[in-house]
Amino acid sequence: ARFWLAWLAGYAALYLLWEPYTVVYRVSDLIGLWSLALAGLDDLGAGARAGALAAWTAAAGGLNAALTVLPAADPANNPDLVEALWTGARTPPDAWVLTYGRDEVYLPYFAQRRPLALRYFANAPALAARLDALAAAGEPAFVTSRGLAFAPAPLRAGLLRYGLTPAGAGDGLALYRVERVKGKASP
Repeated sequence: ARFWLAWLAGYAALYLLWEPYTVVYRVSDLIGLWSLALAGLDDLGAGARAGALAAWTAAAGGLNAALTVLPAADPANNPDLVEALWTGARTPPDAWVLTYGRDEVYLPYFAQRRPLALRYFANAPALAARLDALAAAGEPAFVTSRGLAFAPAPLRAGLLRYGLTPAGAGDGLALYRVERVKGKASP
């Protein structure tokens, strides 16, 4: 028991100072905790050990369900999913949606829209050239307020210069049609 308590104290000292909120580093605590639990259960009979295991399993299962599983299962707690569904309902089926981050996966999967991943554009003129090609092909492009917020600053500034027309708002989100301001040169 002293060894496992020293084990826990050593890891506690280390991880209280170094990335204390990184959950995966807490896995090493499980070795010491399980070993202490098993040592404490040695003096109990088989029925008492089974009861303790059942009680712990019920408590841990209930706690995990209430604090982790059920909240994670509620789609309203996933802002990326909410945004993808919201965007899909407000854009035409042939739309391109400018994205940065997880939306590159969420939009095609949940909204059936084509993502235009901003991470692949080196600068605003490269993005403007792609947007001009989409416009020439008659393919609309949109961006959400969250998409703008996550976009790198130089591309966001280029989009603002290129032209954004409000196309919808609600539920804390805004949608913009990305279209060149008439008579304006490339950003």
